[in-house]
Amino acid sequence: MSASGRMLWASEFRPDIQGMRAIAVLLVLVFHVFPASVTGGYVGVDVFFVISGYLITGILLKGAAKDQRVDYLKFYERRGRRLLPAASLALVVSGLAAFVFLPSTQWENTGWEVVASALYVENFFLYFEALDYLAADYDPSPFQHYWSLSIEEQFYIFWPVIIGVIAWVMARTRHSVVPVLGIAFGAVFAGSLALSVLYSTDDGGTYFLTQARIWELALGGLVALYRPFVKLSAGLSVVLRWLALLAILVAGVWFTSDTVFPGYAALLPTLGAALLLITGHSEKAYDPGALLALRPMRYIGDISYSLYLWHWPVVVFANALLGETPGPLTGLSIILISIVLAHLSKFHVEDRFRERPAGTGSGRSAIICLGFVAGSLAVAMCLIVPSIYSRGQAASLSLDFGNYPGALVASDPDMIVPDMPFIPRLEAVRRDNPEAYVLGCHVDQAATAPAPCRYGPEDAEHVLAIVGDSHAAQWIPALRFLAEQRDYAVHTYTKSSCEFIDEMVNGADEPYEACRDWYYNTLNALIELQPDLVITGKMTNTWIAGYTSVQDNNERAVRGFASAWQQLGEAGIPVMVIAQTPNFPFDVPDCVADHPDDPDQCAQPLEDLTQDFDAQLEAARLVPTATLVNMNDAICPSGMCRPVLGNILAFRDSHHLSATFSRTLGPALSARIVPLVEGRQLDIGLESPATPASPQTVAMATLPTGFDPGVYPGAMARIDPEFAMLAPEPLRPPLDRAFYDLPAVQRNGCHVGSGATGVSGCSIGPEDAEYVVVLAGDTFATQWYPALHDIAVFYGLRLHVRTRSRCPLLDAPMMGSDGQADPTCRAWSDATLAEIEALSPDLVITSLNWTQPLFGFNGPAAQLTGTEDALIQTWERLGDLGIPVLALASTPVFSRDPVDCLIENDARIESCSEPRRSVLPQADVLARAAETVQSATAISLNELLCIDDTCPPVIGNMVVYRSAGNLSATYAQSTSPALAAILLDALGVQRDADQPSP
Repeated sequence: MSASGRMLWASEFRPDIQGMRAIAVLLVLVFHVFPASVTGGYVGVDVFFVISGYLITGILLKGAAKDQRVDYLKFYERRGRRLLPAASLALVVSGLAAFVFLPSTQWENTGWEVVASALYVENFFLYFEALDYLAADYDPSPFQHYWSLSIEEQFYIFWPVIIGVIAWVMARTRHSVVPVLGIAFGAVFAGSLALSVLYSTDDGGTYFLTQARIWELALGGLVALYRPFVKLSAGLSVVLRWLALLAILVAGVWFTSDTVFPGYAALLPTLGAALLLITGHSEKAYDPGALLALRPMRYIGDISYSLYLWHWPVVVFANALLGETPGPLTGLSIILISIVLAHLSKFHVEDRFRERPAGTGSGRSAIICLGFVAGSLAVAMCLIVPSIYSRGQAASLSLDFGNYPGALVASDPDMIVPDMPFIPRLEAVRRDNPEAYVLGCHVDQAATAPAPCRYGPEDAEHVLAIVGDSHAAQWIPALRFLAEQRDYAVHTYTKSSCEFIDEMVNGADEPYEACRDWYYNTLNALIELQPDLVITGKMTNTWIAGYTSVQDNNERAVRGFASAWQQLGEAGIPVMVIAQTPNFPFDVPDCVADHPDDPDQCAQPLEDLTQDFDAQLEAARLVPTATLVNMNDAICPSGMCRPVLGNILAFRDSHHLSATFSRTLGPALSARIVPLVEGRQLDIGLESPATPASPQTVAMATLPTGFDPGVYPGAMARIDPEFAMLAPEPLRPPLDRAFYDLPAVQRNGCHVGSGATGVSGCSIGPEDAEYVVVLAGDTFATQWYPALHDIAVFYGLRLHVRTRSRCPLLDAPMMGSDGQADPTCRAWSDATLAEIEALSPDLVITSLNWTQPLFGFNGPAAQLTGTEDALIQTWERLGDLGIPVLALASTPVFSRDPVDCLIENDARIESCSEPRRSVLPQADVLARAAETVQSATAISLNELLCIDDTCPPVIGNMVVYRSAGNLSATYAQSTSPALAAILLDALGVQRDADQPSP
């Protein structure tokens, strides 16, 4: 670089540049506050880009001309001190304000934007959000404007390197640096502009991409490079400068949100800015420089960086607080507040940290910058961590069907749902998606090939596939439930905004070619897989490319779906089509956030949330191998769609089910799938993974207990054929009273509810009885009390009752409502075990609800293993003290309340019976544990509850169940003759010779 060249880029203060900054920031500010007044105000950012490119290039060229190199450390230190303190402070303050002004549904997304902004990658974050179907309905965050700052910082990474390398090489070859830099700058400018023009039309996310924006900064760099060589007459310069200013203002007023941008359109404001920069500044009255150099303009230019940082959070928080677009007075207040914050930021933060104090090194600058960034990230974690924790909590608690039944409420309208906070919490629900999204199995709009996930065993007898858009993907958690319960394999083939249809659909108002390609690839994959059943679903709207009318669109959609399913049918693959699910006119979590004490204010009638026309319904009628099922009765019981059902928040936005709620739809969905796959009518219950362990079945022997069968033999009808032939009588208990047919101990306070910690209970029988028995466990143990009461009274046994809701007799931590170990259950269990050890009874009788989860185990299989280990540990502890255990096997759990079913079906027993396989676990955990513990015996009384392969709700003129999972006290009492034989045998009681032996 020649000596004379070193002076080409000498420092020059230009007050008009501050005026240009003022115009740029005012365009953006007014556009954000009053968008209808300056519809193209967003071009102010483009003006900033050109100015930044000009100034930064000038600084780098000046240093290169002087030292024949670029001092990178000095450059980045100055950039850091200039930009980071103010930007980080705005992040910290705005992040903390988000807790106050934004609903908790937005906290996590806001936190991730703080991270992206602090690390200067916000533009890429927003780009992928623009492509992310799940983020389409998210409200703007307070940090979206950091996308432009991110592009500038990314520009600062490679631009100094280009200049430094070229300057160093040219200095050693003693050639002029200008031509080579001009070629390099021009190549960046042309290449980036070409990308911007090519992709802006098709990809809205291009707006945020560095590679499509960097040409604007490169344009400023070209101006800085060649400005010393440009000589214009004063008259021509004035004309060009007015035209340049006019170009910026015209773009700000003329452009709209419909303008394809950046692309060609961005040339108008950026070339205007470039012309203002390349021409000489003048403060003569007829020159724009006089306007741009006015004191108010220079002041706004001085605070423009801070004003840009602070104005957008103020706009977002004001809109969140007021809930409406600001009027004139509110808008002016927003502008005033933004200017005040910018003034304070400029003079107390920017200016304070801009220069390194004398006598200090660059290390201090690094510490200051890192400290500000660390503060931003700390606030971000405060916004993100609660959501991550809540999602993990929801995943664990959703295993607790007692406290969080979710959709199971639809099968039992009288189910008593405990009063506790719903899950997932509002801060977590936005990202409460199926795991397929995290694993990459649900592909985005650009993908053309499926990326399936597989759930279930490799050697599964039955294979399912789920295919379609995100409304198909929402069923994946429910299908995983089926995979775990029945050892099915489930393969997922889902893609955003892409139904499984043999038609070219529209995507973003243009043919969705990637969806079409994905359909063909997925069809081939399914035919190769040969699943037993393909399950599909879709969002309510389907728009076919090139449709001429709504009728034409609907007809083509029907033909497209029918064609896709027909091709599968011809390959021997049946299809189950899930009808459209509710689509609310508002965001459900946000509505719940507005009504936290009464979420039902957000409830809507089902008929208002589904479209009258469903192309899938019409298509299913055309394809013999397609079956349409409607799950909305489980989502919206009694025709009302409530945001919270069974203590679970059902929707994560306006139209997608939360993954937590979807899991609870597993039994209802399985009830539709199993008959199609296995060719038998099954309503699936809560089964444990299959293992070859089963308890001993009850022997058909009885002993007297005082029970008088009469015309109501109940369980005796399963033992004595004479009773089985009795004529039908009015049911006992009556159906309208069955729910209240509780064991006496649940009415008199002997049985304690959730939360109890100390030993409590009651005892019957003589205190000096020869035999002492303890009944201990949860309600599945309590339900046998009516029979045990009669046995104890008849045979003079001493019976102690120590039972508590949702707390089996286990030496293990149970999960509480907060997802952590329930200390009350553990305390009660420990105290009860200690009392049993002190009583030293002749026998402990127990049972359990095996769906009650242990703490620290995820998934039914792990729960089963953990429960088995805990039972073994507990029983061996008692066995070591000479206390044997009699475990009564788990009883049926119906898919819906049998009493409600009987009422709705005029007491037709066959209409409400369910297959044994669907209501009983394939392997009872009590039996598995008893195989290991010598002092424990597991006995099943389910032969008294089921007939062959069917479990009816009525036996011997008695209603067997009072709810979906508990026996009626009346029927339990009728089992006493059979249970007596088992109990006395377990006690080793010597009976008279004429008494039958079990």
